[in-house]
Amino acid sequence: MHDSVLAECREETMDWFAGEPTLDDTLSDPIVQAMMKRDDVQPEGFRRFLRDVSGRLDALASARRDARAKHRNWLRRESREID
Repeated sequence: MHDSVLAECREETMDWFAGEPTLDDTLSDPIVQAMMKRDDVQPEGFRRFLRDVSGRLDALASARRDARAKHRNWLRRESREID
């Protein structure tokens, strides 16, 4: 019996193994749900937290891209002035 329960759990939790799981896939995983319940983590609050972090990381990445582009443009202008 233990082997069949383990196999069923593995099957339910590893369906996404072929690719990267979505947030919904991850939060619907029985093991993740059990850990969140144990730790008293509310799924919707966790989703809001992740969206907030994602937005901040996107803004940071965008600012870094802008800074790199400005730096490249500056380097191009400087190299033209030297020639």
